[in-house]
Amino acid sequence: MKKMIFSVLMVMGALVAFAQDKPADDGQMRQKLFDAKMREMVYRLEITDAQKPEFEKVYREYDSEIHALLEKCGPNFHKKKADKELREKEKSAADVAAVMKQRLDAQKMVLEVRSSYIDRFAKVLDGKQLRKFFDVEKNMQDKLRKGRRGGHDRGNGGPRGPRGGKRGFKGDRSDRGDFNR
Repeated sequence: MKKMIFSVLMVMGALVAFAQDKPADDGQMRQKLFDAKMREMVYRLEITDAQKPEFEKVYREYDSEIHALLEKCGPNFHKKKADKELREKEKSAADVAAVMKQRLDAQKMVLEVRSSYIDRFAKVLDGKQLRKFFDVEKNMQDKLRKGRRGGHDRGNGGPRGPRGGKRGFKGDRSDRGDFNR
């Protein structure tokens, strides 16, 4: 299980790195990224073969709508990007308030899209799967954001390896029964 999650996240990380190198191939890259996200959703939500076609259809529409909205909102959606813009030069209180309102409006639009899809996902997923859906989605988005920043967060391939520690990655210890090392 850990190996599966690790491999899916590694694929997603590679896709993000690839996307940064070749922006002209956006359609193909978005498809590969969606496929990786879809595999992660199927695995994490334990989606059955019977659920998969309908889930993929709804999830693709949801993902496209969210992506289009985030592109439209630009830097105003993400707090760090908007805060960076505000720090670049001296801004008045009115300018700061305007940027903050834009960010909140963008977040509200994303929440409205998510809310509008709950009933559609509820027709495909059971209660347990639906409860986990947005947590899994948020986790994947956080991983992608960390991958784009290239930060030193644990698990994103910083200068100390994929696990972040001084000694680097020691491999999956679950097969040795050494869980506490």
